[in-house]
Amino acid sequence: MPELYGASCQPLEQEEILAVLEYIFSPTSTSIPRHLQEEPRQWALVQCTDTTAWAVHTPQGWRWSQEADPAVRIARQATLEELRLFGPRGEYFLWRQGEWTFAGRWLTQTETVEPLTEEAVLRAPLTREVGFVGGVQSPSTSPLFQKRKTTGGNITVPPSGWGVVLQEFLEEDEATGTLRVAATRCVELLTSNKPEVL
Repeated sequence: MPELYGASCQPLEQEEILAVLEYIFSPTSTSIPRHLQEEPRQWALVQCTDTTAWAVHTPQGWRWSQEADPAVRIARQATLEELRLFGPRGEYFLWRQGEWTFAGRWLTQTETVEPLTEEAVLRAPLTREVGFVGGVQSPSTSPLFQKRKTTGGNITVPPSGWGVVLQEFLEEDEATGTLRVAATRCVELLTSNKPEVL
């Protein structure tokens, strides 16, 4: 396999994959996956066959995008296709490999080469829009929507600006010598150009 410039990519054993799934989907789980044990800010992007959901980790546990928009279906392990659990230090990426099995990797930046970094604007208004992950027609909203009181009761409004920081890592094509993007990871969610910590 060609080398990723500026990245360390480690395949996951089944034990660690199961630990990540439990951490996300078990409300009583207190076991933090080993690569995130010292990570103060954590987010998740969960892609299921019937929904796309975001979550942010707080001292009280995971806060899901369904809090902001009840129309977004609850993410379930039974329908999970892909999962990104990430923070500034690195990203777990899990994907379905069979009916009941998953594969995964841990990807983090190294100091050898600076990756391509960009801020992608997320647009998922409180309507049943296509999720952030391209090509999947599923309702989605962000965990960053805040509730605001009005005279008519509680309404949900988006912050003034929000997005996700992405890093893209390159590899060299052995036949042609050209560089291409071989891996992408989510780094953090932003609101008003600052990391969002709820």
